[in-house]
Amino acid sequence: MLITKQELTKKQATLKSVIKDEGEMALNASEKYGVHFIHAAESNLLLYEFLLKSHSSQADIALMFLSQVKSHHTLALLSCVRRHRVQTIMNLRQVQESGIAVAYRILHENNDKFYTIDSEGVIIIAASFKKKTINWIKSYDTNFASVLHDIKKSFNDSTHVNLFNTIQNSKINTEDKLFESQFFDYEDEYAIKIELFEIANLAIVLLQLFYKVCNEGSIFTVIDDFSMRLKTLEKDHGVIKNILKRDPRYLEFHK
Repeated sequence: MLITKQELTKKQATLKSVIKDEGEMALNASEKYGVHFIHAAESNLLLYEFLLKSHSSQADIALMFLSQVKSHHTLALLSCVRRHRVQTIMNLRQVQESGIAVAYRILHENNDKFYTIDSEGVIIIAASFKKKTINWIKSYDTNFASVLHDIKKSFNDSTHVNLFNTIQNSKINTEDKLFESQFFDYEDEYAIKIELFEIANLAIVLLQLFYKVCNEGSIFTVIDDFSMRLKTLEKDHGVIKNILKRDPRYLEFHK
């Protein structure tokens, strides 16, 4: 088949128009996706608010990793409603890995020197640190280890180059012999609701882990209503899952 030209969407031909479209999608997300977006946003908010104060100078490293959790979770939420699935998943992978590092550091604030500081004051994390945190979570809590492993496994295909990613925003129009591409992924409201559910799910799992390690550790105090807000998120999560399961496409995403 001969492809005679590449069709570009004029509306997205400039950076200015892309920024405008992305802003509108983010601002309209609550209205467009309703409880699905609100639930994901609430999980994001609790990631920012669950800590009340720290009690140790050793808390700095944990807070650094936590800042990555919060930033990348926010980016995942924004990427999702702006219709960038690959970007969403890549950010969630950062959230997952950084979240385990937060939990590890909370329980190992004094007895594990996994970094060095160079002559300019830059912290250098040991190359073995990631493997160490994975081995730790496996020995610390097999349930959390299994759930977080399965979540990360679900990301793997999307975080590497593959043909499935390309069909999210491009296609060959065989009838007109045109190659069509666009900056945003093709609109799929149900798929985005599934992604919002996944975004909330990872936040809830990590918040459950943080609640446990903060109670066992001594460097952080959590907010008084952390447990209550987390239970509310868990309850809402179950309700939204049941809503999603009513759609026959649910099995496409959870085989």
